This record gives sequence, C-alpha cells and structure tokens, in this order.
Amino acid sequence: MRLTPFLAAVLLPALPARAEVGDCSAPGYLAAFADAPTARDLTCVELFRFEVPTPDGQRLIRGIADAAAGWAVPPALAAEVERGARMAGQAFAGLGRFRVEDITILVLDDVHPGTDLSHHGSGAAEVLGVTLGTPDPARGPECLITLYGLAGAATDGSMPVTVAHEIFHCVQAATYAGPKYDSYGAGGAWWIEGAAEAFAAAAISESAPYTDRGGAFDAAVEARVALNDMAHEAVHFFYWLMQGRGGLAALMPFQDAMADAGGAAAQQAAMRASLTARDWQDFAEAYADGRIRHPQGGALASTPPEGTVLDISAAGRHALPMDAFTLTLGRADYACGVWGNQPRPAPPGLTWKAGGDWGALPEELDTREGGAAAAWRLAALPVEAVEGVLTVERRRSCAPCLGSDALDACLVGTWEMTGGGPAEWMRAQGLAARAEHAGDRHVSFRGDGVFGTSSFRVSLTEDRRDILWEGEGTLTGAMGGWSAEGGQLNLCTEAGGGMAGRVRGSTPDASGELPAGAPPGGSMSLRSACTGDSLRTVLPMRGLPDMVTDYRRISD
Repeated sequence: MRLTPFLAAVLLPALPARAEVGDCSAPGYLAAFADAPTARDLTCVELFRFEVPTPDGQRLIRGIADAAAGWAVPPALAAEVERGARMAGQAFAGLGRFRVEDITILVLDDVHPGTDLSHHGSGAAEVLGVTLGTPDPARGPECLITLYGLAGAATDGSMPVTVAHEIFHCVQAATYAGPKYDSYGAGGAWWIEGAAEAFAAAAISESAPYTDRGGAFDAAVEARVALNDMAHEAVHFFYWLMQGRGGLAALMPFQDAMADAGGAAAQQAAMRASLTARDWQDFAEAYADGRIRHPQGGALASTPPEGTVLDISAAGRHALPMDAFTLTLGRADYACGVWGNQPRPAPPGLTWKAGGDWGALPEELDTREGGAAAAWRLAALPVEAVEGVLTVERRRSCAPCLGSDALDACLVGTWEMTGGGPAEWMRAQGLAARAEHAGDRHVSFRGDGVFGTSSFRVSLTEDRRDILWEGEGTLTGAMGGWSAEGGQLNLCTEAGGGMAGRVRGSTPDASGELPAGAPPGGSMSLRSACTGDSLRTVLPMRGLPDMVTDYRRISD
C-alpha cells in the first residue's frame, strides 16, 4: 500500500472464481472494506464505473462513496479518483501478462483509524499503508480499495498517483495470490511496494513530484540498508529496471521471479536468480553516476552518499563493507607515488572509476605529477556477502633518496636486529674495544618512503696503553627517507641518529671524565637482501671486511 499523507488501504482477496462486483447497498458488503469501520453504516452511491481490457478479458473498475458525504467527497475529488483509475487502466496495456479482478474504490469521508489527529493536516505521513489478507470467501474475488477523503493531503494533487499505486496492488494480489504475495510482511515489501510505486509513476503523467523517492533511497544507502529490507524507496531500483528493459514491460517478469516464501534468504536467492551479478552491478554504477531517470523524464532528486573514503598514503590493507544486496559506495584517495593495487572482489563484484567508464582498478597507479588521477570512486552491489578489501603497496615515493624514488614492498614493516652489527663486527676484527647494547634495536620502513629507528643505550670499553676507557651514551632514534631497488638500500637521515654520552679514562694514578658524542647520521647506501620475515644489510667498510647485520620482521 502506498504511504502518503493520503492513505489508501486495500483489501486484496485471492480467490480464483470470477463474480460480478458486490451490491454496495447489500448488508455486510461495506463492512468488508479494509480499515473502514465507519463504512458499514453509510448509504452507498456510485461515483463512476468503466471497464478495462486485461489478458483475461474485461474488468470493471468503479468508485463509490457515501450519498451524504458530498462535503467530504466533492465532485473535484471524485474526478481525481476516476482520472487516476482510468490512467491506471490504460497503463495495463504495457504490462504484458498479468491477472486482475474487478476493483471497487471506496472514497470514505474519514481518516484512517490509526491517524494521530493531533498531527492531522500537518503534511506528515498520517499512517502506514497496509495490505490485508483474504476476506470472507463468500464475497468473491473482487479487489476492494479504501481511500480516506479527509486525510491531510487528499487534495494535494497526488490522488491519481495513490489510486494507480493501489490498483497495481490489486494486480499483484491476483497475479501472485498465495505465499508470494503473502511474503509482504516477511521481506517481500521491497518489491511489492517498489513495483507498485513504479507503475503509478509511469501511469500518471504528473507523478514526478509524488513518486521521486531519491532522498529516501539515498538515506537508506547511507544507513547500509539492504535493498530487500527497503519498502517504497526501492522504487529507485525499479526505475532503473524499466529504463533499460522496456518500461512497464519489465515489471511483471521481475516480479514473476521473486520468492514464494518470506525471509531474507529466500528473497535474496530469488534476486540472485532474477538478474546476473553484472546486472546488479550496472544498477549500482547507474545510481552512483546519477543516471537513473524518472519514468516521466527528468533527473531524480538523488545525491548518492560519499560512502567509505580510503586514505591511500602508505602501504596497507583497507577493508570495505560488502553485505549482500547492500550498496557500497566510496572513494580511494591516493597520495603522490607509484602504487600497486590488489582489490577484492574483482569486477563485476567491485568496480572503480576515475573518469570514463567503470571497470577494474589498475594493478599499478602512478599518481606523480602528470600521471594518473589520484581519486578513484568505487561501487558495489554484491549478490552475496563477501570480504571487500584493497591491499596497496607504494612502489615509488615522491621524495627521492640518493637519486632513487623506488620502494621495495618486502622492506615495509618493523624489524628487530638479531645479529651482527657494530659490536660483533668490532669483535670479529680483533679490536681492543668492546661494545654492548641495551634496549630494543628496531628499524621501521614505512610504505610512504619514510624510515625511523628506535633509541637505545650503548656502552664501550677499551683498555689501551695502561688506560681504561669506559664510555656510555644513548644513540637517538633517527628519521628520514629511504629508497630501495635492485638490492640497494638507501637511507637519508633528516633528524636524529646522533649519540650523546660521557667517556671516563682511568689509570692506576688518576681518572677523569669527558663529554662525548657523534653528530647525526647523513646519507648512506647498503646492500640488502629481504625474503619474507628476514632481512640482511651489508655496509661496506673501506679497507676492512663488510659489516653484516641481520634482522627479523616483528610487524607489517
């Protein structure tokens, strides 16, 4: 049933037999109308009646009201009801194969029993529309519609749209009588209400202001509501469906494919079978681009939400929400550099666009000056819940170190020194000095081309010519840029890396203490070999054996 400030309630029996419309003056006839307790005592008069052709022969559509309710149902209102009914009947020709029974529309001089009269006439929706079940079988298959002539917006111009929407519910109830249509309250509302709204939008020439639910659809997408959990706002999908598949002719085949049972699992299984994954993705892309049009022409009042924004400024793994039949939109903003990309899932499950057509994200993007676009939009409407992820590595930075901007993805992470280094090198050379370290010795290579080292304590002892030298100090953490290519690791220290401490000299007769230190490191090149979680660096020492240092990875 259509949710508007003007409520229409439909009673939709599902009986196979054909019968003439009931005598509205017969006892009990008016009591069968949905949510119309005041109808049973009125004196019925017909407002109009006409026949329309259907695949199963002529069907009657008529309007009735209370003879004494001319003040609430004036001729202008009755004419709008009839106009909506006639336009709906004319639109039947575009549907293809369907079923419908005779239809009686009661225009009641009342509001829905659930209306909050304190808000009556405020312009807010007064009550949710409902579709009731099968009435007394003795009454026959006639479809009964109740319209509320005293609703706050009964004269706002939307009456024909409401009438056409409710008449399409009569089509659905007759065509899909039984479990399929009864799934309304168990997951089927999205296609029942969405298709009825789309039919009304196409049938009524002035429908656009009353059937543009772009804002409601945007809000549902932003709240990550699955398509099969929506209601009237799902009309956005049906507009796309009609736009590319023959207008009204697209509605019945799609509904034919919907589930004969309630529940999200049954609904989603039917949705997967009705269209291909590529079709569903086409809908997501058309929505993201704003290419879905109203059946009467013109753009919809829709502003798709920005969605998930990925900040690609360093190597890493970025998760994307990917729930079944839930639209995922977003954007990946790349910093300057050359980036390797591993998105999952592959198209059509997830597609990307920086300009031009939607498609796969390039395996490598060069966003340096004059290169590729730095912002890439993403869209997905997965037919099953999947893990969405974008894994990136920075292959080149925009701040060269020793003439190179190349980065080795294997080096990215934090490493702990496990062997070799200055102390072992000094012992291996037979030098009198003995060096010891205290504290963690870590180095981190970031995916954006920045490296950093931890601070640690150093002690040095040397016994030379009857003088015992003892030094102690702190090697401060360093930070700067790095590059690596072809087994060559370059470090360009920009801050830190120096040492500060004191040295004490002692002889048998005297002792003294002096401040000692070393300036911050500059730039240096080392050979490197990185495999999995192991790293070895080799520092050439002029005139002496190379200094080898081993590391193990402790984090990515």
